[in-house]
Amino acid sequence: MDRQSLPDAVRRPLLFARVWEDPLLELEAFAPRADRNYVVVGSGGCTALSMLAVGARRVVAIDVNPTQNDLAELKAALVRTCDADEAIAFLGHSPASRKERAATYRRIRPDLSIGARTHWDARAGAIREGVERSGMTERITRVIALITRAFVHPRSRIEELLRQPTLDAQRDFYDRQWNSARWRAMIAVLGSRHIFALGYKPASFQHDKRVEFADHYARLFEHAVTALPVANNYFLHQVFLGKYPAGQPDGRPPYLDPVNAERLRDHVSGLSFVDGSYTAYLRRCAPNSIDGFSLSNICEWMAPAAIDEMFGEIERTATTSAVICFRNNFADTQVPVKWRDVVVEDRARSEEMSRRDRSIVTPRFAVCHFAARAAARTIDAA
Repeated sequence: MDRQSLPDAVRRPLLFARVWEDPLLELEAFAPRADRNYVVVGSGGCTALSMLAVGARRVVAIDVNPTQNDLAELKAALVRTCDADEAIAFLGHSPASRKERAATYRRIRPDLSIGARTHWDARAGAIREGVERSGMTERITRVIALITRAFVHPRSRIEELLRQPTLDAQRDFYDRQWNSARWRAMIAVLGSRHIFALGYKPASFQHDKRVEFADHYARLFEHAVTALPVANNYFLHQVFLGKYPAGQPDGRPPYLDPVNAERLRDHVSGLSFVDGSYTAYLRRCAPNSIDGFSLSNICEWMAPAAIDEMFGEIERTATTSAVICFRNNFADTQVPVKWRDVVVEDRARSEEMSRRDRSIVTPRFAVCHFAARAAARTIDAA
């Protein structure tokens, strides 16, 4: 697979073993096409692979942490060789023995770059347990699920919540049986800023000191279980049950849908990887060459001057009809003031799409277009 490393790449432990953002929003915003070029934040690789599965043919996955791309590359090799159900078992979301996962790794290993192969050869334990269980975020969510089942809601009640047939039934169940004093107390403790600081660097939530983490996640969870169907919300099923909901449309990431996975096998070669920052990669791209930019929530990790510079490179490399998507988790980041006459958010569409986000992580999804390309050339660079 095509992979390049830039000077500003910094290897760190695996933070995300999967993408905790609903890819259906990116797929709707981009409507991926074979004749267009897309650049996405790599993270766990799920969004990039899903875009290829539904129509894109050229996707670049960028992550400043090469460990994240080692994982995304492993998944790309996996779906090239295995069907959707085999892939799910290897990743750790359906039963498979340690020997079976090790055997699958031996099958896909030749498709990995030397760097990714070296990384995973040294992590046989993660392979045997299921690699999507190996990230920092996934370890934290397993602890939350364990505490929930032990002290707040037994597994039977969790399963009952996740099989409620209608939104009215979900709301009633949440009010009567779920939103207890114990649940609220657990969220208050586990959702505190101090607890998050044990697993995440302060830079990940440095730009909004006002956020009350417990209230933040309590609101997102309540929205997910009272305003959206829970039956196919694989984020909820993953957190509490460790598996995908069976037989539900959109109950898996799109790249793991059986039909999409068959299509993806023929097109996964269109995925390339870049170890480095988004801005550093864009500096190397030709003007007017990129049709879609997916930024995830990286602006929350960046200083204002760095965000300005990145949007300048986005403006330079974007085609006239390019689409930009970004998310907010803790901070309310916006298009930089310097670029708002050029990069214009569709507020109504963004708000409507945000309300449909199943991810229980990011409360805001923004979709932007270019209003006036020529205007950017006249902006004072200072």
